[in-house]
Amino acid sequence: MAERLSEKFEIRPWQEGDDLALLEIWNSARNEVEERQRGLFGPDTDAPFSRTLVVTVSGVPVAAGTVVASLLHPTR
Repeated sequence: MAERLSEKFEIRPWQEGDDLALLEIWNSARNEVEERQRGLFGPDTDAPFSRTLVVTVSGVPVAAGTVVASLLHPTR
């Protein structure tokens, strides 16, 4: 289910093709950490737990973020 933040912004789950759409507007990753963070984006998984949300403006993906379960702190 998508959530509308305003007339222009919407937050929704990751969809196939979002990676290509985001690459069209983003520059190359600036460093290894940013590259690894982008590597987390993708479809929802349960093992390990991972959820990616995408922000769109007028239907076009402009940002993304992922929440993942940590192997270092499995009870958090």
